[in-house]
This record gives sequence, structure tokens and C-alpha cells, in this order.
Amino acid sequence: MKRWTKLCAALLCAAVFLSAAGCSARSPVTSDGFKKEAQTMGFEIGGDDDASQTTETQAQETVHVSKAKTATELTFLSFADGDSAQAAYAALKKQFAPNGGGKVVEAATYSKYTVTVGELFYTLSRMDTTVVYGKATLANQKEVEDFFQAIHY
Repeated sequence: MKRWTKLCAALLCAAVFLSAAGCSARSPVTSDGFKKEAQTMGFEIGGDDDASQTTETQAQETVHVSKAKTATELTFLSFADGDSAQAAYAALKKQFAPNGGGKVVEAATYSKYTVTVGELFYTLSRMDTTVVYGKATLANQKEVEDFFQAIHY
């Protein structure tokens, strides 16, 4: 019986060790990766976005995509450093929901915020020196969620 217990314990330890070996840290999406995934999911590149105008002047690179049929919009912003990305994230977060609310996950190099304001759903995420956000009607919220999952944000 002791042998059986030791064998099970050893197998369990090995399983935990091997499963952890497959884990990797998240890495920020590039503008090309953002565009490629957006096009794969049926978004068109280009157009204007009112929300990013407050942070666009600080961004090194901006990509805006949208779906005309559903009015879903996604924006990618890349900054020179993490502090600039954090400042843009905070400004956009305040702009989307001035009264607060929503769900927040925040860490040193990663932040994510989701909120519903009336009939609009917003997702805002910062990873390292990039900020990605999306806006959709509640009926099309899944388009934004699926995109963020596809780019691992």
C-alpha cells in the first residue's frame, strides 16, 4: 500500500511539473499581429476613433479597425514606454466610464478593464507598452471578447 501511495504521489508531481513547463508568459501583440487577426475576424482597417484622439498624439503607432455591419470597433496603440501606456490606459478607462464600475484586473505589466455603459460594452487592455480596446453594442459584445481572446489579451 505504501508503494502505491508513493507511486501516485510521484506521478502527480510529474504531471504538475510537466504541465507547468508548457506555460509561458503573455507577450504583447504587434500592430501587424493586430491587423492580421482583425482581418481574419472580418474587420476592416482604417477609420476614425474619437476615444483614441486623446492618447493618439503620444502613441508611436495607432491602428483602428471596425465592422460596419455591427458598428464594433477595435483600436491598437503602441507607446515608447510602459509609463506612457499606463497613462493612456488610465485616461481611456476614465473616458469610457467616468463614474467608475466595471471589472478590473491590474498588475505591473498587464491591466484589463471591462464595463457596460447603457447599450455599449467596452474592453480596455494594457500589456507592456501596448493598449488595445474595443467598443460594441451589447448584442455584439462577443465579437470584442473573441478578438481579445484571440490576441491573448
